[in-house]
Amino acid sequence: MLLVDFAVLVHPGAGAEKGDRAAGLAPGSVDRHAHQHPSHEAALLGLTSEQRWVDGVRRRLAAQVGPVPAAVAVRAWREERGRRRERMVELLHRARDAGVLCAVFANAPASPGRDLAFHGIDADDVFCSAELGVTAPSPLAFREVAARMGLPPGRVHYAAAGPVAVAGARTAGMEAALTARSAQLAAFLAALGVDAEAQASTAA
Repeated sequence: MLLVDFAVLVHPGAGAEKGDRAAGLAPGSVDRHAHQHPSHEAALLGLTSEQRWVDGVRRRLAAQVGPVPAAVAVRAWREERGRRRERMVELLHRARDAGVLCAVFANAPASPGRDLAFHGIDADDVFCSAELGVTAPSPLAFREVAARMGLPPGRVHYAAAGPVAVAGARTAGMEAALTARSAQLAAFLAALGVDAEAQASTAA
């Protein structure tokens, strides 16, 4: 079983910055009210809904700059979907074609399923921290994913976007590796018996 971090497949967009520019706000305004606010952590843990979190961002911005600029900023922020990492997605699809069961995990306030669909990324299952009630890199998050897949952690191979997540997954008992570049992901898939053409371009 292959579990891939969402950030391995989609490069995060600059939605907060786009929101600031669209509404003419001071740099960092959207980020401060969205990702730096305690409600963001609550949303990632599923303690509040994604919509309530977004509504809170809009209210806080409106109190600072007015309702119209706040609405413009939030709309531009939320419309950003990131950039598909072509080679990474190609490798994921190659693994699925080879018969490997593939799932995607994200620290997110809601399932990244709609973003996967937007970017044309196919996976057999999708997990997010808000549904699990715990965020990566906690080993508890990885153990819960394995349990929901009905597998012991040792049968799950996790392709991580950062070294701290690698440590968390390994503590949970998973096979894990840093796969920030396509050559790293190709090598990781080779261990699963997938001919991922590791000699191809390493651009991600």
